[in-house]
Amino acid sequence: MNRFRIIIICCLAVFAFTGCKKDKVDYKYPQPFDGQTVQLPGISGNEEGFYAANSVFVDFSKGVVSTARRDSWNLGLYPGADFKAIINHSMGAMAINTGKTDIAAVGAADSIAITQDLTNGTLDFRSSQSSKRIDPVIGTAAEYLSGLTLVKVGATEGESPVYIVSSGMAGTTRNRIPPATGPIIDPSLLQFPWYKFKVYQTVNGYTVKYGLLNAQAFSPATINKNLSYNFNYMSFNSKNVNVEPAKSLWDIEWTWTTYKDANGKPDSTNNFVMVNYLGGVGAIQYTITATKTFENFTAADLANVKDEDYVRTRDAIGEKWRDLIADPNDATKTKNLSKIKGNLFYVIKDGEGNVYKLRFKTSSNLDGGAMGRPVIEYRLVQGIANPSL
Repeated sequence: MNRFRIIIICCLAVFAFTGCKKDKVDYKYPQPFDGQTVQLPGISGNEEGFYAANSVFVDFSKGVVSTARRDSWNLGLYPGADFKAIINHSMGAMAINTGKTDIAAVGAADSIAITQDLTNGTLDFRSSQSSKRIDPVIGTAAEYLSGLTLVKVGATEGESPVYIVSSGMAGTTRNRIPPATGPIIDPSLLQFPWYKFKVYQTVNGYTVKYGLLNAQAFSPATINKNLSYNFNYMSFNSKNVNVEPAKSLWDIEWTWTTYKDANGKPDSTNNFVMVNYLGGVGAIQYTITATKTFENFTAADLANVKDEDYVRTRDAIGEKWRDLIADPNDATKTKNLSKIKGNLFYVIKDGEGNVYKLRFKTSSNLDGGAMGRPVIEYRLVQGIANPSL
């Protein structure tokens, strides 16, 4: 028995010694995604590529591509210290302040103020007043946010004006509404409904009171501020909705959007690429030369690149990467096909400091691709080890 006790005591001593031994542990944080060639799924269903219904988001460092239907939201509410609201730029929505604060008192008659600016019976971005009815289309994060004055968010319900907003028609086949002349518009005739709404502050965020143009009953929606996102979104059909990924989880967005034409006037455009400028993402455009190409651009080429060289604006890439060419098969002459500019590529710095190079490979049948399903290639140039991964 004593012999067994001695054996047990010796074993316990060995275990105690090895348990006290201090091992060296090397922590290896996951590295950013190396990159890929990927087709962006702009098509949601059976729609033509020109009318691609999805906005597509790409997170370079995690290799994730996600989508959101462009018509899935009406308002975006800013979660920062200020109270700001946006309307749906990806559908070409437009809004007007009725000058009233009683939402029940606003009806179809108030739509006359909008229809007076219609062009050929269409809610046209080229109308003389359109620039007053859309959110900013260019600018840095600070410039964009300071320019969000279209929708006033009141401190109380009584201080909040009532707005009439079109749901937007950009990139859809439903692109006409009844003529501006004649009797007051019956909202039931509008292919995309017009709504009335007002937005006011709450302790943790916003309350939105809304309804169809002639509605008298309202079901307010409460949207709490969530700082993980650039904006917190709502739909007049389903209230809270997810649209953009969290601001740290995307770098570029391919979509339709309100923008400007060649003369700087408000317009809408497809195949538009936004960097996540509100999330700190920036881009540098490079023209390919004999010595500088997408393939041979490496970390060594970043030696003379300063952080301020990265352009952090809404249209840092925008529509610069492609040309629009009239579709030879379009009898209406209203649809333009996209064709990539093969002599350009971009260097992207994400919000965490990772640097990628990006090029567009196809965008329509004019360059060997498919409209609504552009193909991009991005590759890691310089990575930052990130413990959060």
